[in-house]
Amino acid sequence: MPDEPDTSLPAGLQTVELNEADAGRCLALSIEAGWNQSLQDWQLMLDYGTGFGIESADTLVGTAVIVPYPPEIAWISMVLVAKEWRRKGLGTELMRRCISSCNSLNLVPFLDATEDGIPVYLSLGFTGSKSISRFTRQDSRPGSAGIENRRRSRVGITADWQEINRTDLKTFRANRASILESLVGRTSGVTLLVSDSGHGAGAVTGRPGIRFYHIGPLLASSDTHAIELVETILNKTSGPFTIDVPDVHYGFQESLRILGFERQRSFRRMHLGDVKGVADPDGYYAIAGPEYG
Repeated sequence: MPDEPDTSLPAGLQTVELNEADAGRCLALSIEAGWNQSLQDWQLMLDYGTGFGIESADTLVGTAVIVPYPPEIAWISMVLVAKEWRRKGLGTELMRRCISSCNSLNLVPFLDATEDGIPVYLSLGFTGSKSISRFTRQDSRPGSAGIENRRRSRVGITADWQEINRTDLKTFRANRASILESLVGRTSGVTLLVSDSGHGAGAVTGRPGIRFYHIGPLLASSDTHAIELVETILNKTSGPFTIDVPDVHYGFQESLRILGFERQRSFRRMHLGDVKGVADPDGYYAIAGPEYG
């Protein structure tokens, strides 16, 4: 439903609220931008969260989404503007809508900013310095990270998303159970790594996107366990692949390069407000993606 006309936007534009029925229109924008989100991603975000759009004569030219992660934060993502409408203030207006909605819910906004988006978010008061690098691998063939003489752990498959959720809640420190359940439901199962001692050493899941199979979130107790989980995904799933790795895990990033991954771009985790210890990307070997945190 259209909102009241917004005088901060160019003439002929109006802001609207988006819902799951708008997923197809949103997908067209993310495909134009070269992003990886699928129709299922859009449907999930718009079903569980709140979407804002900007229309020009019933054509969707801008989007933004808020996904609540109670009890303290909300995730802002999918801030997209059609090419012909960029640098006209649409992205800033969408962000203002998102921030206002987060404030009304008493939730602190978080996001993963692209390099182009960082100046906009800084101007709105966002802070944050944790960096994340995106790696991609075009080759679908399985491979080895070349770590010689390592003691391999037992890797198993399970569809028990609750195991991922329990581990994620301890690390992320915000509740995104509904999101994780949906992501796990799209795969043939969650890959769990079990150490030789029988204690859990890590877990990973992934999902198919428009351009790549996205690996993450990935939690592990060591670089070796993390790379074993990635190798398991490569052996069981068709590529090409993408993975978003916090830069603190430089050793793991080097192992990914040996596996044939190449660094493509970076993100910065940012927030508007102070919530200590929540949504720290460094606790993960791979995040769920900038759309989910």
